[in-house]
Amino acid sequence: RAYHFEWIVTRQQIDDWKATWGVPLSRKESELFITGHIRNLSKKYNITVPSELIHVFLGYFYDEHGGDNDEDGGDDNCPNVSEAFECNDGVEFYAQMDYIKPGVGRITLFLWELPEEKSRLENVSFDIFCKFNKRDKYYARLDNIEFDISDEANDDIDEPEPDSQGEYFDLTSLDDVKSDIKWEFTIRYPTDDNITQHEHGQSFAENDHHRSMDPTC
Repeated sequence: RAYHFEWIVTRQQIDDWKATWGVPLSRKESELFITGHIRNLSKKYNITVPSELIHVFLGYFYDEHGGDNDEDGGDDNCPNVSEAFECNDGVEFYAQMDYIKPGVGRITLFLWELPEEKSRLENVSFDIFCKFNKRDKYYARLDNIEFDISDEANDDIDEPEPDSQGEYFDLTSLDDVKSDIKWEFTIRYPTDDNITQHEHGQSFAENDHHRSMDPTC
């Protein structure tokens, strides 16, 4: 099966995001980002997140993105995050743009939710396309990906973020953006049979086969 999703990023959102590039977030900025994100999720799923848990999220986020991140202040910053991509079988993804360093960004697809108590989605492939302006386009295809959202897999610091996969892109493509941009994702995976429980010891990295290209011609 295949699902097509579009993520519209407005010109204002791009400008606001660009203003954070290379600038470590203050404690207040981190708090505004986390509380805003949790507020949106709480409204969507009609749940209440305990304040103690919000403080845990805030501490983790500030450690990753705040002013004490690196000796030189750090290049990490607030990511630009999409709304959820909801498939009709209970599977949900979301996308994220990150500033990596001057001229280099990363577009990443995250597995957010699986039906029932499953934890792994196998044999996933997806295409990413974006037309930044008349001259600059971006395309990447990633194949045979395994996403794992189990606590066990994501607590393993030796695994390369098993709940996500993405590609780098040229941030200078955003320099001449005059209007909103649209990221397009086409996500494919076989059937419910490939949604499984986590099995200890299987490597995410072994299934990381992909190719990418930039068809700007």
